[in-house]
Amino acid sequence: MVRTRSALRGLWRWPNTSGRNGRRSIYQRESVGMSGGHQRPHAFVRLRTAMDPLTIFGAVAVTAMMLFYALERRSRIFVLLFAGACLAASAYAFLQGAWPFGVVELVWSGVALRRWWIR
Repeated sequence: MVRTRSALRGLWRWPNTSGRNGRRSIYQRESVGMSGGHQRPHAFVRLRTAMDPLTIFGAVAVTAMMLFYALERRSRIFVLLFAGACLAASAYAFLQGAWPFGVVELVWSGVALRRWWIR
């Protein structure tokens, strides 16, 4: 099945329109100069955007989760820290709106707490 450009038009979100939750896209349409003075219209160029505090919190929580998971065999304390990092990742997921991820991280936190208690 061959799709034409017009058939795909509804599948793409133009970058200048507001996306989910009213956020602007991180891409902007611009004309890009080519050699010989020709212009290639509407190339997508990534804009520089600052990370918001919620994204930084999520990145720190997931990074801590991976670090403490890797160090679990060294000491019991890392199992407890892994459980705490899972709770932080769960809180991030619920705050961000990805509740299935939040539920999974909450379950992982319970599993890690049980492993810490038994160990």
